[in-house]
Amino acid sequence: MEGVHGRDAELARLDTFLDVLAAGPAGPAGPADPATLAVSGPPGGGVSTVWAAGVRRARARGLLVLTARPTAAEALLPHGVLADLLPPLRDGGPDLPAPQARAVDAVLLRAVPGQEGHAEVDARTVGSALLGLLTRATGPVLLAVDDADLVDPSSAAALAFALRRVAGPVGVLAGLTADAGDAPLPAWVGARGEADRMVLGALPASALHHLVREHTGAALPRPTLDRLARRSGGRPLYALELARAVRDRPDERLPPGLGTLVADRVARLAPAGLDALLLVALTPAPTVTLLRRAGTDPAALLPAEADGIVAIDGDRIGFGHPLLAAAVADHAGPGPRRAAHRRLADVTDHPEDRARHRALGSLGGDARVQAELDAAAASARARGAPDAAAELLELALGLGGDTPGRRVTLADHLLAAGDAARARELLTALGERDAAAERLLAHVHLHTDSYAEAAAHLEAALAAAGDDVLRAPIRADLVYVTVNLGRIAEAAGLADDLAADAAAAGDVGLLAVAEATRTMTAFLAGRGLDRAGLDRALAGEAAGGGPSGPVMTRPSLVHGLLLSWTGELDHARDVLLALRREALDTGAEADLLFPAFHHVILECWRGDLAAAEDLARDTTERAEQLGGAVAHAIAASVTATAAAYAGRLDEARQEARRAIALLAEGSAVAATVWPMITLGFTELSGGDPDAAVAVLGPMAAATRDMGYGEPLAAPFVPDAVEALVGVGRTEEARPLVDDLLRAGHALDRPWALALGGRCRGLLLAADGDLDGAGAALADALREHERLPVPVERARTQLALAGVERRRRRRRAATEHAEAAAALFARVGAATWAARARTEAGRLHPVPEPDDDGLTPAEHRMALLAAAGRTNRSVAAELAVSPKTVEATLARAYRKLGIRSRAELGAVMSRRDRETPDVGGARGS
Repeated sequence: MEGVHGRDAELARLDTFLDVLAAGPAGPAGPADPATLAVSGPPGGGVSTVWAAGVRRARARGLLVLTARPTAAEALLPHGVLADLLPPLRDGGPDLPAPQARAVDAVLLRAVPGQEGHAEVDARTVGSALLGLLTRATGPVLLAVDDADLVDPSSAAALAFALRRVAGPVGVLAGLTADAGDAPLPAWVGARGEADRMVLGALPASALHHLVREHTGAALPRPTLDRLARRSGGRPLYALELARAVRDRPDERLPPGLGTLVADRVARLAPAGLDALLLVALTPAPTVTLLRRAGTDPAALLPAEADGIVAIDGDRIGFGHPLLAAAVADHAGPGPRRAAHRRLADVTDHPEDRARHRALGSLGGDARVQAELDAAAASARARGAPDAAAELLELALGLGGDTPGRRVTLADHLLAAGDAARARELLTALGERDAAAERLLAHVHLHTDSYAEAAAHLEAALAAAGDDVLRAPIRADLVYVTVNLGRIAEAAGLADDLAADAAAAGDVGLLAVAEATRTMTAFLAGRGLDRAGLDRALAGEAAGGGPSGPVMTRPSLVHGLLLSWTGELDHARDVLLALRREALDTGAEADLLFPAFHHVILECWRGDLAAAEDLARDTTERAEQLGGAVAHAIAASVTATAAAYAGRLDEARQEARRAIALLAEGSAVAATVWPMITLGFTELSGGDPDAAVAVLGPMAAATRDMGYGEPLAAPFVPDAVEALVGVGRTEEARPLVDDLLRAGHALDRPWALALGGRCRGLLLAADGDLDGAGAALADALREHERLPVPVERARTQLALAGVERRRRRRRAATEHAEAAAALFARVGAATWAARARTEAGRLHPVPEPDDDGLTPAEHRMALLAAAGRTNRSVAAELAVSPKTVEATLARAYRKLGIRSRAELGAVMSRRDRETPDVGGARGS
């Protein structure tokens, strides 16, 4: 039984777990999600033995098994566990996007980021690279990690990132030391969902008998065996150590505890062996070669190997159990440990490990050691391990290097590692903050609570910067924050100053940001679109080697937004999709959120409500993974928008109000506008103009004060006008219509002319001028020919149908109402379709369309799946996660009452509904 005694039930559970994983894809929505199996037990309880049996059995089934067995010394090594897991996936594996490939090379120390032309790596890109490799793996994969609670933080972050997102047959087998079966699991272990926990109990005396005889060659008498079982509590390692004590000291009483037994066993080794073992215990990846370089004869380990304390496998050395390594380190004492660290610092090749050894071997106050820690921290950060960088700087502070500059740098690493609270604590404790500290504190506020607080700290940073090179990046941040606070005129002035600062700094990337922000703020202020400035910004971004600054100010995103706002919707969609794919390649999931804000609205304008549903669902999933009020607010806002257009009005109200509350807490006025627009549109859709006026009326009145001059910068004005007219407040609506049409003519904006014309028609109809209203609405429909926004076109047709009915032009009224109903139905705007059918039904009955119960998103994915596309292929096509595809298809299967993809193909082939354009590629 492969050296595993008394664990038949546990091995059977292992087999079941591995059989499910080996079976691969199953179920209607794709692969069954193989539950994580966490094997736990008390120290010396046999966890490693059962874990190793699982690894052997997985390999026997042909699984790709990735293993790591971290040690206490390895727990702080950047990407230490990941470096063990990646090679079988990467070597000879599939091609990765360039940012992910660079991240893998950095993890494996095949390249040095920041040197020799190699770009620095973001921590998110490391997780994205692991996700990419797991997604591209052929066949089931098992990630098997023993001592999973010792995984270094940077590896744990990458594992959690990838495991939360990967779809397909990827399982986790984790070994954990825990005295209680309900002890919390490391976050990464539970990232795939609820883990199946297997807690190892005590071995019976019969199993201990076989274990002791196998490892010591002795067959203990039954009374001794029973006493050993009671004393050890049935823990295998403890029982073996007791058996050795009985063998070596038969006349003595058994020692009281496992720690004492292990310490006694270590103490009996020769000094040369203890010296070699200490080096092995203190280094993350001990090897025979390393011992020789440290001046130690590896042969000194042979007695320890014979005694089962260590195992030597080729060049690699490992302890038989972590307790043995801890016993060796404890036995040595502080002085010899420091000396051993100094020896290891002289022979290790790993830069961060070398600096840590140097620090742990130092008595403090050594400027050279502190400088080496600074360099190592910078190296760790460049390789995408900000947590390790922070730990190295903490060591420098503890060795007498507590300076304001080092504290600011430490806060920067902590913020990048996700510890905003500790970063804030460090920065606020500084007596006097320089420009870098003030800017960083602003970033803390942006990540956590308040744009207004961020603006105050950025203004302080700008004042403290003087002629410093930080002026340009500080001002770039301030432009972003000021726009979000709704201070457009001020932002436009800041953008002009940013260009001068960036030119003085000679920063090509920031010059591009300056051009982009100047173009955007001038556009929002009503000065038109400076296409030459936008082209310069895009050229500068390309020449600068990639994005710079907040995502909102990146030239490529500004390009997409301006295309959207000027009516080039398909081109805008292509730009935003390219940005999504870039963010997914680099793992910059936070950078997906702000563009998603606008991307969902764009898809609704285009009439592709299925794409809007896909993006909203995906954004919600990512917000849950990222956490934070802003992420959840954006997810709620886009969900509300998609729901409102699809006609799920209760859901839209609830999500819009949640988004408004969350964004108001952070004082992001500009961002709060979008869920308020959605809430007003929702109330108008539901036929409640009073509720719509309550939301949209104050916004419309405040438009001029906020400095917006571009019509589409205030897209709520047409809905506000319709609501005001609906409650009889026409005099408040007139100046809004006049401003809308005036700007539309001055800037030649089809959106303003089409919707302004509709608003003019509604006002004239309310005044009783039905002929004038009909003419205005007919003119608006002609402007709609230049505006590819089907929902708005259908709304104008619906308004015209009402006017024509009042003019007693029944045929014209019927044609416009039916055309509006058909257009609303085609895009999936259910509430508006029902309103149009009601209008048409005033003239003659209109039958209800067939309804299969699927949402547009479910219908869209069902079509792709029925065409033979895999979940991964569908996810790539729609730029969402495979888990989003799985969840959506699962719901569609339940609604259709089917269980297999074969059934799906048959159901979809029988449908008589027109097949919608899927992702802009019909029939793909």
